[in-house]
Parts: sequence; C-alpha cells; structure tokens
Amino acid sequence: MELRFSKALVKNGTILLSWDFDRSTQVIVFEMLVPTTGWLGFGLSPNGGMDGADIVIGGVLPNKTVYFSDYHSIGKVFPAVDEKQDYKLVSLMENGTSTCMRFSRHFRTCDPNDMDITEDTMRVIFAYGTDDTIHYHSSSRGTKSIYLLQEDPPSRLSNPSTFLTKELRIRNVSYIMMG
Repeated sequence: MELRFSKALVKNGTILLSWDFDRSTQVIVFEMLVPTTGWLGFGLSPNGGMDGADIVIGGVLPNKTVYFSDYHSIGKVFPAVDEKQDYKLVSLMENGTSTCMRFSRHFRTCDPNDMDITEDTMRVIFAYGTDDTIHYHSSSRGTKSIYLLQEDPPSRLSNPSTFLTKELRIRNVSYIMMG
C-alpha cells in the first residue's frame, strides 16, 4: 500500500516518516525509514519531549527475530510498556544498512497512556540506536510538528477545476522604522 504523505524528520532527509489514514475506519498507518540496523522509536508527544509521550519501539535482532511494543513515558526515564498494545505492527524489515518499520493505530484508543490523533498539529518524536540494545538515545533523536490528518492536496481531488487559485503580489511596500 502506497502512503500518501511523507516528511523528512531531519534536515538531510535521511530519516523519513510516511503515513496515510482512513477517516471511515479511523485508522492511521505510519512508516519510519531510518539508516540504522538498530532499534527505532516513534512517538506522539504533548510538548515535543519524552514526558507524557505515547511511544512505539521496534527492530530486528541479528537472528532476524522482530521485536515491537507500545510504550508510554513518564518523565525522562525509560518508557513503560503499555498494558494495552494499541499499535499494530504491519511490517518490520532490515536490509543491512536501514530499518523500515510500518505500523498502524486507531485515531482514538480510549487508553489513558495513548494520545489521540486529532485534526491539530501533532508533535512527533523519534529516536534510534546503532544496535538493538535499547538505551538512552543521546543525539540520535528529534521532534517535528506535523499535521497528520491533512486533506488530499488539490492534485488528488476528483475535480481540481472547481478550485480557484489566486496569486497576490504586493509592490512598492514601504516600512516605517521608529526608534
């Protein structure tokens, strides 16, 4: 299944998050591609940090065993495994240089340890390791604000000719400086 949306999570574009959603089933699918053969972490955060984050961690061990679990974070400690595993693994593959993890979840899970996926901008957090020992991620982490439940761009709508596009140009603008 091709995912309609994607965003580079770092400036050089080496970490990619792709996603798609179905409003009728209220399910969102994520795919994270990272240049590592270690663990991957993805989360939704109320503020862009670890505290209160809804997290999933997965990877492929050297013996090809896949691991994947739903976690939540309370402060700056190792996340706790959720009693209710709401993220569902779709696929997890490693090719020797990169790991690709695809997973899904309902927009709302009714789990107090999960964040609802809403129409608002969401704070996505991510981290990864160089091996499968899950530990503090130091600088191998980041955060990005993303509007996950965006509508299709006009090129994908059934009748783009019904949309009116205007371009506004402002010339001869003057600025008054006070000081």
